[in-house]
Amino acid sequence: MTKEITIVGAGVGGLFTAYFLIKNGFKVSLFDQNSAIGKKFLVAGKGGLNLTHGEETEHFVDKYHPNQELFKNLIDNFSPKDLRKLCKEIGFETFKGTSNRIFPKDIQAIEILNLLLAKLNSFKNFNLILNHKLEQISNENVVSFKCLKTEKVINHKSDILIYSLGGASWKVTGSNGNWTKLFTQHNINIIPFSPVNCGYNCDWQKNFTSLFSSFPLKNCTFKFQNKSIRGEVLINQYGIEGSAIYALSYDLTNSLKNKSIETQLEIDFKPDLTETQLKDKIQLALKPNKITLSNFLRKKINLSSDILSLLIELNGKEILNSEELLINAIKSSSILLKSTRPIDEAISTTGGIDLKEIDQNFMLKKLPKHYIIGEMLDWSAPTGGYLIQGCISQAYLISKHITNTKS
Repeated sequence: MTKEITIVGAGVGGLFTAYFLIKNGFKVSLFDQNSAIGKKFLVAGKGGLNLTHGEETEHFVDKYHPNQELFKNLIDNFSPKDLRKLCKEIGFETFKGTSNRIFPKDIQAIEILNLLLAKLNSFKNFNLILNHKLEQISNENVVSFKCLKTEKVINHKSDILIYSLGGASWKVTGSNGNWTKLFTQHNINIIPFSPVNCGYNCDWQKNFTSLFSSFPLKNCTFKFQNKSIRGEVLINQYGIEGSAIYALSYDLTNSLKNKSIETQLEIDFKPDLTETQLKDKIQLALKPNKITLSNFLRKKINLSSDILSLLIELNGKEILNSEELLINAIKSSSILLKSTRPIDEAISTTGGIDLKEIDQNFMLKKLPKHYIIGEMLDWSAPTGGYLIQGCISQAYLISKHITNTKS
């Protein structure tokens, strides 16, 4: 008899788990409360659809928190190279960008979802049920759904259940974290959600914010604790956000939870220039009949008037009267982060089901034959392809385990 599997949540994790399992001969019913599949995937696609990353496994795995060993096993089983092969199998090519990130070639997010759905629908044992919200979970492999169109509640029994309901960010996509109460009813420990891959609030002075709406900091080095990231961020009216900050966000957010210490982000605005090189450039430029300091900063070392204003905001006007203070400000300024932006603005969240609640195959210890995947679990990774890769690698591991224990 063909085993029936119910997957709840038609995001990246749920869709790819369904694909792996349906290929291996299972009957799969995929439920989602939305009227369409992959809503968070579509939102991510608007900003450039980064599927995975091309760096070596050793460095790749370092991006995951809090359990790198768990993710090493996942990536060893299903690597970025495997994901690229899978994309080709589904029907589209990928390419590696200059930043080593992997992107789909000549195809949009909605087209990828359509290709994947077409593959799934080609199997007679696949059934997609939309507009159905998970209402109840039982120990007997029965779950209840409410049809959001008719308000009718149905009970659905299957051999195995897999949950891929997302974290608590971007509620417009259906990822609202409301599922937590269903699992706490079964004494499953839930870690409170926190925003990661998010912006941070800073207490800018009014005279500073009156000068701009937003501006970028490019090719800077951002340091926090023992980590250093080179990249780009955006300074805006509330504070700071951007890919370089996202790479540090797990540690930054955890630091902000500790109210006894300040969370200071250090910036080197010119990492390619030493202090001595900066001093030589300044002295040469400011000789009689040369250019003014502001023109020097703008023309010779590519620091705009907005960035000069930021340097003054962070270090005081005194830096304009001292070469030493100015050089120190350029090479090492600190931004005091006050708080994270609201969780719904975050790209992803940490928190959710405690990793101690699952076994090595992502099955709940307290609910046998119930599996958890994706942002429902307490793990985190920066943007850059790590989140999607992490979810699909989990989908592969779960489907491999279920297939190996099919009999």
